[in-house]
Amino acid sequence: MNVSFDAADVLNSTVLESSSGSSIYQLETPKYSEGVLTTTASRRDYIDSSLLPVFQILWAGDSLENRILVVDPATRAESKARDILPSAQGGTT
Repeated sequence: MNVSFDAADVLNSTVLESSSGSSIYQLETPKYSEGVLTTTASRRDYIDSSLLPVFQILWAGDSLENRILVVDPATRAESKARDILPSAQGGTT
């Protein structure tokens, strides 16, 4: 699947499926002067169009490989992004 973003600031934009232009996730990353940045990815509810959080990315850690943790908002379960995102040609996409 190819995706694109509807804004230059990819951490505060909508992720779109490139061929159809349909919305996949709404990304929101509040700007903090201190602490860990958290990006929340949400999808629109089909019934009332409200945004429902699907996962969060915590931008924390001391190395790029261990920095990104993906958190399920419902269970607060954490995973390293490299362990759950699809890989292409030996790298995480």
